[in-house]
Amino acid sequence: MIRRARFPLAVLMGLAATAGCSGHKPCEGSKTYRESAPGPGLQVPSGLDAPEDNGLMNVPGGAVSADALDKCMESPPNYYARAGEPNAEGLPVSAVVGSSVAVAEASGRAPDTREMIPGASVLTNDVAAFVTNWAALWTARDADDWLGMYRDDFVQPGFQSHADWVATQRDRFQTPASTEVPLDTLQVEPLAGDRARAEFVQRFGSAPTFRSVKKELVLERQQNRWVIAQERILDVL
Repeated sequence: MIRRARFPLAVLMGLAATAGCSGHKPCEGSKTYRESAPGPGLQVPSGLDAPEDNGLMNVPGGAVSADALDKCMESPPNYYARAGEPNAEGLPVSAVVGSSVAVAEASGRAPDTREMIPGASVLTNDVAAFVTNWAALWTARDADDWLGMYRDDFVQPGFQSHADWVATQRDRFQTPASTEVPLDTLQVEPLAGDRARAEFVQRFGSAPTFRSVKKELVLERQQNRWVIAQERILDVL
């Protein structure tokens, strides 16, 4: 059993910020730290009460170690364990995963979509497995398998035909890129006709320079598997 300490969220944020900027020489040459500036405070609209600032959260024991203070910390200590990796500390599994197949290979077991989001419905876990594989194939630039996740007549607005869309995607896949879908942003809604709507945040690139969009996929079952019937960006974040 790991020891857990409880700290106000503001204290945790302070630890993450000051641990890397505590005067230790390894951080002195970091452009990120030298050019960083405090973010704006919480702005509460007129007529609304400010939220309480004494919220607590659990932090794994030893998350901020003496060793960490000797290095530049550009992000808070890990709170989640990586899916599929040994988890001796008993941390909750991260909601940001790649392919369910890759997770299974890392853990030496067969893929199990029921474990994508513990406690979620069968439908949500099924869609979560689909979405993570979709993102993993996108990152791997596996055009054939990725395009196979769409309906044979899929056409996005702005393209003249399915063939036009496919040709454009294949051309784009010549350029290396990466994407991920944080599963804690996934919302799944069942639709009539053995269809489902999935909304989630899709991130492109790598931290701390992610570009993010909120995306919607409408899925339908064909021959006992999901395919994408519609896709659209709801918002640019």
